[in-house]
Amino acid sequence: MPRSIWNGVISFGMVSIPVKLYTATQSKDISFHLLHKECGTRLQQLRWCPEHERAVEWGEVVRGYEYAREEHVVMTDEDFEKLPLRQAVRAPDAGAQEEGPDGNREDRRSQ
Repeated sequence: MPRSIWNGVISFGMVSIPVKLYTATQSKDISFHLLHKECGTRLQQLRWCPEHERAVEWGEVVRGYEYAREEHVVMTDEDFEKLPLRQAVRAPDAGAQEEGPDGNREDRRSQ
């Protein structure tokens, strides 16, 4: 159950009404779990594979996205490279504007 981000009371004379404020948005972040590369089992905090009952080295660890309970898709470096990145808003090229004969700056890109 979600936790309230603010608790308070609204009072009207002798009547007090308790009020709780909750966030109205959902987090859109995704998170990955650490999986054992050999069997796909989710690792515990100490990188312990419960299926093989042994500690797992970092070389044996892959990232996986959990799409259903205990069901994972293994993500490779190539998969992350293919992800579209947000494009930054770029300012117009300062060299594309030149000062005209009347002293005003004109855009020379369209000419």
